[in-house]
Amino acid sequence: MTFLIVIILISCIPVFGYLILKNKVFNPAIAGWLMTTAFILFIFLYIQSAPLVLMLLYITSTFLSLKIVVAHNHLGKDKQLNFSQWLVFCYLWFGMNPLPFRQFPSKSLDDFSGYLKIGASRILIGLLLIAGMDFLYANIPNGRYDYFLHLSYLIALSLILHFGVLQIAAGNLRYLGVPVTLLFKDPIRSKSLDEFWGKRWNVAFVELTTIAVLRPLKKLFGNKTAFWASFIFSGLLHELAISLPVNSGYGKPLLYFFLQAFLIVVIEKRFLSKLTHPVLKKFWVLACLILPVFMLFHEQFIYQIIIPLAQYLSIFSYLNS
Repeated sequence: MTFLIVIILISCIPVFGYLILKNKVFNPAIAGWLMTTAFILFIFLYIQSAPLVLMLLYITSTFLSLKIVVAHNHLGKDKQLNFSQWLVFCYLWFGMNPLPFRQFPSKSLDDFSGYLKIGASRILIGLLLIAGMDFLYANIPNGRYDYFLHLSYLIALSLILHFGVLQIAAGNLRYLGVPVTLLFKDPIRSKSLDEFWGKRWNVAFVELTTIAVLRPLKKLFGNKTAFWASFIFSGLLHELAISLPVNSGYGKPLLYFFLQAFLIVVIEKRFLSKLTHPVLKKFWVLACLILPVFMLFHEQFIYQIIIPLAQYLSIFSYLNS
């Protein structure tokens, strides 16, 4: 019963958010943060479920609640969305910028089908990769390198979600006349770690961090403090999504993002300008992201969430059942 109640409440967050933004009874930014905190505490204290389910509950409630914070900043008093526009923005889009949804509904954008085709092809490739890895693991004896082998599931899941599902979501919205753009903007083209995190990887997260943390703290404490705080904030949100659902590995995702900030500020800003060869720059970015990845995706997260999710999507799981 408690689980059902929390599902209903999370589903109703956009309705609550619309009423708050429209009526101005509460400060929308404060209301959004309070709702985020309340849902996290409620789920942690009262919901007992599989780690994968807990992760989805934490992510969804936080994602929808913080949309109120970001929308308040973007829309102000004169650019409010109507109810249908607001619901489409909340339920059908993973981005944080509500302004394109002021054009809903409108004439379909010409390139929407390209988004759908590319997204579907990436989902198919991701599913095939999972199937291929399942076949590979079935024929390799278990050993001390299992963690690193299972970590490769992340590549397939990223193709399915980040570059597949989100691409299809963008295509569907462009069909409805909403001029949204991709949230993952060819991250492999990044020439620096700063470019990767600031412009190409998960633009929705960049939008959230910029509005919720970077800009307010920049006015109060300056650029350096705001920059470090934005990466600490990123680390804390990843603790919420990665460590809290499995009740293990606390501090590791935070340390990963602290390290990323350190590499950008202390090393990249000072020395990367001396790297002129594009291959060396690419190697720098990939090394910084991949070598410490065990901090971000720690062992219990891999075993309790990534592997079950990959098995759920694996065709072999259905063939063998």
